[in-house]
Amino acid sequence: MRIIAVLTILIAATLVQIACNGGGGASNATSVDVTLREWEITPAPVEVRPGDVTFNVSNSGAKDHQFIIVKSDLPPGQLPTLDVVVDEAKVNISGEIERLAPGENGSLEVELFPGKYVLICNLVDRPASGPADPHYLNGMAASFLVLDD
Repeated sequence: MRIIAVLTILIAATLVQIACNGGGGASNATSVDVTLREWEITPAPVEVRPGDVTFNVSNSGAKDHQFIIVKSDLPPGQLPTLDVVVDEAKVNISGEIERLAPGENGSLEVELFPGKYVLICNLVDRPASGPADPHYLNGMAASFLVLDD
């Protein structure tokens, strides 16, 4: 009888702990929905608290796009460039999704610390004839803020 009572208490305590922790293995990351399209990146929300952040990225454009998180105090349009792309060797990249085709979705979870970030697409379309079409220089950059706790 005593064993049944102890087991009942242990099971109840475990269930309470699971409920308080969001289901055991569930992520406690903040979610940010991001839409990519010619020539914009739209995150919602645009600011979060520090910690794990899951970016749910949708390409609603007609071209392939990519999603890069850059930690920088610079305004979105002033990251260092090399030729027609952001010079990724000169910026602090926190995470990225390489390429999303039109209509494709991707997800990225990263730990972010307080500060300013810039979300960019750094792809360049290079047609057989005509000039290169750099996504970043066409305006695919958005400010993102991680608040100080």
